[in-house]
Amino acid sequence: MKPGLLAPRLPRRLAGRLEAARLEPHAEYSALETSANWTGQAAAGLIFDQVRFQRAVLTQTNLTSLRLSDCRLEGCELSAIQWEKARFRRVELINCRLLGAQLVESQFEDVLWRGCVLENAVFVASSFKQAVFEDCVLRSASFEQADLSGVRFSRSNLSAANLVGTKMFETDLRGAVLDGMRTGAKELQGAIIEPAQAVQIVSLLGVKVLTSEEA
Repeated sequence: MKPGLLAPRLPRRLAGRLEAARLEPHAEYSALETSANWTGQAAAGLIFDQVRFQRAVLTQTNLTSLRLSDCRLEGCELSAIQWEKARFRRVELINCRLLGAQLVESQFEDVLWRGCVLENAVFVASSFKQAVFEDCVLRSASFEQADLSGVRFSRSNLSAANLVGTKMFETDLRGAVLDGMRTGAKELQGAIIEPAQAVQIVSLLGVKVLTSEEA
């Protein structure tokens, strides 16, 4: 975890392996590890507490109101998931794939995303508290109306991402790729950028910057 983020509170030895063929609504799974394949399953109100997911496959799952606390997901396939109103607390996602993931109206507290592919992921109206995207691909992702205050996008690709209507107080964009990112002056108030990004930010706002030869 990066400084400032609380790491998952995972015990050194977990109680056992989770190999259930099906996920049951409102079930609670605790102190386990899993590499299960639950592709396409639907279950509301699931709780995973102190669970290590290693190369688990949850493609196209519909897990409304999912709760993940003190979990680590490594090399997992999470593309096309529909996890509306999910809540993540002290969670790490490492080298996971979340193409087109739907995480609308979700909450993320002390969450690290490292080396993840999140193209076209949807975080509309979600809130982030102590969150870091590190070396992630977020091309065409939508954060519309999300609260991104304090989020760090370290060396991440935000090309064509939609940040319209977001709150970005102390959102750290240094080192991020911003080509074609959709945002406005109001949203960028309080955001942190590096000098090399200044011209790019100005161009995103529709302002044309002339060189000394053009002026």
